[in-house]
Amino acid sequence: MITPPLAEFLQLAKQGNVIPVFAEFLGDCETPISAFQKFNRCPYSFLFESTEKNDVSGRFSFVGFDPRLVIESYGSEIRIVRNGIEERFCTTSGPLDEVRKLMARYRFV
Repeated sequence: MITPPLAEFLQLAKQGNVIPVFAEFLGDCETPISAFQKFNRCPYSFLFESTEKNDVSGRFSFVGFDPRLVIESYGSEIRIVRNGIEERFCTTSGPLDEVRKLMARYRFV
C-alpha cells in the first residue's frame, strides 16, 4: 500500500511542495540490500539505513534513485543538474550557502 492515499496527498499539497510518499515492505520478502541492488546501476542511487537503538525506535531503510536535483561542489565550483539540465558556476559564499539557497524554495510537509 502506498501512503498517503491520494485524497490525503492532495490536502497535504496545499500546505507544501514536498510530500513524502512511501510504501512499506515486509522484511521476509526483500532486504534493504536486495532492494538497493535493483537500482544501484542508476546514477546517484543510494541506500540510507537507520540503526536500532532501543525497543521504541524502529529500523528504517531509504532507497532512492533518479534524483530531480543533483548538487556537486569542487572547491568553489558548483555543479547543479536539475531535470537533466546542467549549470556550473563559482560561489563566493561557499557550497553550503548554495545548498541553503536551493533548499529555501522547498516547503516540506
